[in-house]
Amino acid sequence: MKPFSLRFAPAVVLAIASLAPAQPVIPKGAASGDLPAQVQLPPDVAATVNGQPISMKEVNERLFRQYGANMLEQMIRAKAARLEAKRLGVSHDEKAVQEQIDRWKKSYLGRFNNDEKAADDVLRKQGSSWDQTLAMMREHQITENLWRQILKKSKSPDDEALKRLFDQRYGKDGKRVEVAHILLSGTAADERYAKRYTRREHYSNYDGVVAEAKALAAGLAQQARDGADFAELAKEHSDDWSKQNGGKLGAFYQNRFGKAFDAAIADGAIGDVVGPIEGDGSFLVGKIEPAEFDTSYRARHIFLYYGKKDRAAVNARANDILKKLRGGADFAAIAAAESDDPLTKNKGGQWAPFKGGQKVPQLTAALDAVKPGEVTGPVITPYGVHVLRLDGKEQVARGTKKAASVIVVSTQFEKVRDKKLQPVIAADLEAKAKTIRAELGRGVAFAELARKFSTEKLTAERGGAIQNYTEHRYGPDFHAVVESLEPGEVAKTLVKSNHGYHIVKLLGRESTTFEAIKDELFKESLKEAPSPMELQQVQQRVLNGAAVIRRK
Repeated sequence: MKPFSLRFAPAVVLAIASLAPAQPVIPKGAASGDLPAQVQLPPDVAATVNGQPISMKEVNERLFRQYGANMLEQMIRAKAARLEAKRLGVSHDEKAVQEQIDRWKKSYLGRFNNDEKAADDVLRKQGSSWDQTLAMMREHQITENLWRQILKKSKSPDDEALKRLFDQRYGKDGKRVEVAHILLSGTAADERYAKRYTRREHYSNYDGVVAEAKALAAGLAQQARDGADFAELAKEHSDDWSKQNGGKLGAFYQNRFGKAFDAAIADGAIGDVVGPIEGDGSFLVGKIEPAEFDTSYRARHIFLYYGKKDRAAVNARANDILKKLRGGADFAAIAAAESDDPLTKNKGGQWAPFKGGQKVPQLTAALDAVKPGEVTGPVITPYGVHVLRLDGKEQVARGTKKAASVIVVSTQFEKVRDKKLQPVIAADLEAKAKTIRAELGRGVAFAELARKFSTEKLTAERGGAIQNYTEHRYGPDFHAVVESLEPGEVAKTLVKSNHGYHIVKLLGRESTTFEAIKDELFKESLKEAPSPMELQQVQQRVLNGAAVIRRK
């Protein structure tokens, strides 16, 4: 069932217009000005032809048969909305109704260069008028708004939807961090840097560009063969989009970089590093990986058992432990003192090596997000909360199907320009950051400087405040700095992310539970625009409960 809607089809407008008081028919051969003022038709007569009447009943029945079904359903819905609104003691929001009408007028009159008289002339030819159409639109918008008010008044809390909102804002552990930043983003395409490295300069020294790219690719290939982390090399040096995920192309590397690259992957063994291979405008270094593999983990954990304890208190304890570990505390010592896992606490929290799938998905996902030696958590499971440290991770081939990772060292102008100008851009942003810090030192408010200098419009308008901040918003380096700050403190160093350079300020931390703010979240949800599905459901519910009798 579709929500109440209005269509201005000329036939329907004409049908409605015909219900207006009937005008007398001018006798044959007479001009309109010759009609005696006292000539009146009976109320039940629509017109006469040579004295023979056409009754209003005939007209109305013909119109109802032709146009009435849809119109009647709309009128039933409108009547049901008014009766239900009266029962609930709610009324339409006149301001919202008028805003909708104004938007409609702007759109509709745009066809007539905003000339109401021109619109009226066209509508009159269809048997209506501008005033009648505007009145119909007002009735429509009042009805639509009443359905919204009915939904708001009768809506009950949806715990599942509210819990999703809670998790989004506070995280599953109920920890909310309020952060502000000043983002200084710079790109080589900025007009300030346009003349620093020109296309002419690039191609006049193209042989040198090629030689430099080839040497860099050869050096990266050797580093990878010597044991350097291929993914880290790709993130730092590759000019391909795949750098964001460590150069991984998976099993779909074929035909991306040409036959020579495909042949090198096909001829090599899993684990081999190939290249440099000359491609189209670039030099390529690849690593052959298993397309299908098992991941083996070596990790430690500190487990805090919930039992009958206050879960919020246990989670808070886990956060304190994580903070100590990130501050340099010894993992084995804290595991021995704090962990509730009797099998590992006396082994420094050390698990026996395990494969993916042998632990709950939350744990392996957390370990996949960090590098060896890093700690992560708290990771909440049904029985308790874990703080983890990844000691090592290996991928063991399952079968012989191959995948590939790649480092692309480009010789194309745009990529080379970006690479050459990054040091210049970074130096400029560092200098700008020092200026901002000097202003902070003189007592200028952080929010004022964010509005003045930040290049991220949405947060700049809020004085740098990041709405609904989560640890994944700007990446792990950004969040690590946030975790190290006290409320009100500004980070002493710039933080680099894919977005640019950040000056970070911790506004505050808040700890709460779902039950404590469920009512607040529900009130906030009532302010949001309802979905078409919600409106449809409330209309259906009201109509199903109404005694509607239709004319056969």
